[in-house]
Amino acid sequence: MSDSPRLPWEVIERIISSSSEDRETLHSFSLTCKQLRPRSLCLMFANVVFRFEEGADILAFRDFLDVSPPLRPLVRSIGTNHHAHLAFHLLRLLPNLTQMSITGDSVDSSRRLAWSLSQPVLACYRALGTRIETLHLVRLSFPNLQEFCRMLLAFTSIKTLSCQWLKLHSTSCTSTQRAQIKQSLSQQLHLSMLEVKAVLHFLMCS
Repeated sequence: MSDSPRLPWEVIERIISSSSEDRETLHSFSLTCKQLRPRSLCLMFANVVFRFEEGADILAFRDFLDVSPPLRPLVRSIGTNHHAHLAFHLLRLLPNLTQMSITGDSVDSSRRLAWSLSQPVLACYRALGTRIETLHLVRLSFPNLQEFCRMLLAFTSIKTLSCQWLKLHSTSCTSTQRAQIKQSLSQQLHLSMLEVKAVLHFLMCS
């Protein structure tokens, strides 16, 4: 493309914006003209989703960010699967990260394994994830209600919580445990929006 495009820049930027879900097209835009590169990169890195099973892509992206400081502020949302225990490596590098999605593998809840994060990982999220305001949890299974609540309490600044197709393997809890859980959630979580798109099994404990 020449330095003086035939289309107005406003039209070109709208075309780029309309391609925000097509990373290959955005990549082509970024290579076509240096004037298209900033807007294209902004859209390419705004929402980063990790899809591979082994989690190596998360660590590779961390290494990429280590040597690409100008790209770090562009990332505003990340999505991962059960490798969320690796995603905390990114938190220190992404100053504008405000949204995180964690999605399980299986649509069939009977085939899901109980999922949890270790205490050191949860501590890292509490320390480094204070800018995350939106949390999406999709198709995850937790061993019990306490583990689910520990997960929520690790994100101390969330305002929007979305839960879809969650399952608990055990719903047994004493009245004392329920009271403690409710007190912790009410004191530490200050949600402005709660979205539930499936019946959560832990409701049996309420």
